Amino acid sequence: VSSVTVGKYKTTLAHFNNYMPKDMCITAVTPNVINKFNDYLLGVMKNNSAVQKMKCLKTALQYAVDEGYITTSPFKCKMSIEKLEYNPLSIDDINKIKNKKITNERLNNVRWLFLFQCYTGLAYTDLATLTKDDIKDGMIIKRRKKTKVQSIIPILDVTKQILEMYDYKLPILSNQKYNAYLKEIADICGINKELHTHLARHTMATICLNNGIDINVIAKILGHSSTRITLSTYAQLLNSTVVNEGNKLNNILVPVAHTYTS
Repeated sequence: VSSVTVGKYKTTLAHFNNYMPKDMCITAVTPNVINKFNDYLLGVMKNNSAVQKMKCLKTALQYAVDEGYITTSPFKCKMSIEKLEYNPLSIDDINKIKNKKITNERLNNVRWLFLFQCYTGLAYTDLATLTKDDIKDGMIIKRRKKTKVQSIIPILDVTKQILEMYDYKLPILSNQKYNAYLKEIADICGINKELHTHLARHTMATICLNNGIDINVIAKILGHSSTRITLSTYAQLLNSTVVNEGNKLNNILVPVAHTYTS
């Protein structure tokens, strides 16, 4: 089990202990207790984060069943992931973050971590477990934690610079702290968008799609098993691309000259 996964369960336990007595016996965990815990989570975090914590609780309760601590799982709560609309960064946004003078070491590290994600498309869990062994022949070759599909990511010059800056040991921090610090990055860089770890992946995919990178290559970079997944998830056009393509269409569809008859 990776440290990232362990961290998710520890966070879930911390929330459960905040909500319920720490010495509560597992046999006292009823469907009603679980539903109220879900309500508590929805009051302190967004829906998809709450779903993640509830899934950890569900797995823990099933483990208790398997080990004979309880006979059946009391987990009956219904959950659903909300499909989120992302507003990916433009290249100008990325350059704002890259060129901003940041003297605070903590925020400077977060800046380069986020840009590294933008340049590679790595999800947070894969970023957090990246090692020098994953780098071969000028590429990052790494099996995704979520899907077990292998990503093949070219190491760009700017990506290499970031890796060398940290001697190939990126300054990883918890996902929660990372996202919190990214809000500060957005403020000081004048980015009027909500920065979070997954936005970097969407940004990378969108920029590739909008600049004519082959869809098969993008799928390989993102670690998708098919291009259908890539297109259904990331087929989003930047406003600048819509304008540029509209100008092309305008030049093709030249207005017809008016003719007048007497």
